[in-house]
Amino acid sequence: MQHTEAQHNAKTHGGDSAQRSQWLGELETTADSFLATLATLDTLSQRQGPLLDRAERDLAADGGDTTTIPNSDAVVALVDVLAEREQMLETLAPQTAALQSLRERFERERGLVAEPDRMRVQRKLDGIKTVADAIAVRDRADESRLEALRAAVVKEITDLQRSRKAVVGYSNPASASAPIAKFHDAEG
Repeated sequence: MQHTEAQHNAKTHGGDSAQRSQWLGELETTADSFLATLATLDTLSQRQGPLLDRAERDLAADGGDTTTIPNSDAVVALVDVLAEREQMLETLAPQTAALQSLRERFERERGLVAEPDRMRVQRKLDGIKTVADAIAVRDRADESRLEALRAAVVKEITDLQRSRKAVVGYSNPASASAPIAKFHDAEG
């Protein structure tokens, strides 16, 4: 019984059709799940910029009053978005490893995959890259602004702490009850 070159390649490189179908299905499922998580991250990334704009305006509108931190719904919402993004990134970490492994196999065995399957999988992988690139562009644009906002909030908190320490220092009851020095002359 002779084997054709295609059968030999399939057995040597890609296993049989059932095995290939199984890992391709796994790749597609993993890519779909990854893309869904990435889409949520993309939505959060899109919300981040306008919230950052509003937070910057709120801090600028503070008028230099460093005795209070501005009551900014935008700052609170921005912190919430950043926390949600962190959760999405934690979700993506294990998905990234699984997707990378399956993607590497797909690249190695691309020639053994039927063209319609290959094109469908490639569209999914391209979609992931497109969304990830869009998020990265927005993140780079927001990075320095987030750092400046963080520095402004830290300054506000530091100034507030100094002001409170000064108020406490001047109104310390212990210093108010301390005896007042009296000057005495030599006679008494």
